[in-house]
Amino acid sequence: MAKLECLVRSAAGAKMLELDARTDLVVLPDGSSSERSRPAPLRYTQLESLPDLCLMAADELIAESPEVYFAESGVTLVLDRSDLRETVLCPLVTSEKWDSLLELVNGKSMTPAEAVRFMRFDLPGTGAEAAAVLTALRNVDFKRTGEGRTVVQHGRESLGRSVEAVVQNIEAIPETFCVRAPIFTTLGAEGFEQTLAVGIYVDVSAEKIHFQLLPDEATNAMRRCLSQIETDLRVGLPEECPLFRGTFDASGD
Repeated sequence: MAKLECLVRSAAGAKMLELDARTDLVVLPDGSSSERSRPAPLRYTQLESLPDLCLMAADELIAESPEVYFAESGVTLVLDRSDLRETVLCPLVTSEKWDSLLELVNGKSMTPAEAVRFMRFDLPGTGAEAAAVLTALRNVDFKRTGEGRTVVQHGRESLGRSVEAVVQNIEAIPETFCVRAPIFTTLGAEGFEQTLAVGIYVDVSAEKIHFQLLPDEATNAMRRCLSQIETDLRVGLPEECPLFRGTFDASGD
């Protein structure tokens, strides 16, 4: 629209001079002139804190009629819902512990030594049950005996009529254990820890420890965390600010 106005003035003999970044001077053919304010450029701001996003939404000089969208990827503040053009994004950054847990959605097999390293360095400080599992894994020892067996149990399975693999100290390893971990590290969402159940299977024939998240654990944990974020946003945002669960496409494509 501004470009069209400029073309119309030029055709009529008017001239437009830039006085500063926000003001133009329009000079008409009769010599008269007038100043015209130029609108501020659109803002696409990115924040690192959910409380800061709430503060921007409450500032009437910044947000005229705000609305907010939130999803796993982040929280988006639309500054003016009458035109939906200026937005503020606060990405939700996942924690390293959560990323490690997601590796277990489809299962992950490791040697006992690798399992100990995984528990120590990828899932440190994740609760008493996990600590007990780590202690048990340190004492795991695979060996083979000449006893014939035909049963399959946790930590003991038949490999033939005359050879059987046995895991020493298997009794201390539970079939499932719980892990506590934060999903996000973004300021304002970093305290929402979730508890997830992990299954353990001792693969005797391969001499491996298999970890796997139980069904729907990751999905349900994410939903619980987003519900906690929603509660905090409803408290921090202005009462009249709409809040939607979903993503906002700033490009409009």
